[in-house]
Amino acid sequence: MTTNNFEPQFLRAYQYLETGEVCNARMMLDEILLNEPAYARAHYLMGWIYLNHMADYKKAEKHFKLCRQYEPNFAPNYTVYADVLTIQDKLDDLISLATDSLSVPGIDRSYMFYQIARAKETRENYREALRFIKKSKKYSTSPDWMLFINKEKSRISRKIGFFRQIAALL
Repeated sequence: MTTNNFEPQFLRAYQYLETGEVCNARMMLDEILLNEPAYARAHYLMGWIYLNHMADYKKAEKHFKLCRQYEPNFAPNYTVYADVLTIQDKLDDLISLATDSLSVPGIDRSYMFYQIARAKETRENYREALRFIKKSKKYSTSPDWMLFINKEKSRISRKIGFFRQIAALL
């Protein structure tokens, strides 16, 4: 069977999620994946359930990875996949995913550059973090997101200044 045969079930599972019926959504997705293991969007929703309703990050990651494998241009998968990698502190995987995602049509480039900046900052590579925050700002289109990115840029700049002051004392 092709994935199109499961589209009505998938949409019903999505509807269940929208109305808070997580157990029904999960059962429907289990059935879809049992019959069509390569249905990427079912993996996406299953990963979303594991992330947001069960806090099972390893299973969420597994499903997001499968979604990416079966439908590499499904842009919504990348943002939540990046969140799961961030939660698990898998910084190398996060940087790789975010970098790869930049060629995906419809991807939120600003968010992905922000994710790379966060990973660089966590590794105390503040100059690189600042460089990626500036790229994030370049691609930002939301006024609220732009405000947030400006605050992040200021915060990272202060860290650079602080460490410069410490180095001068030594």
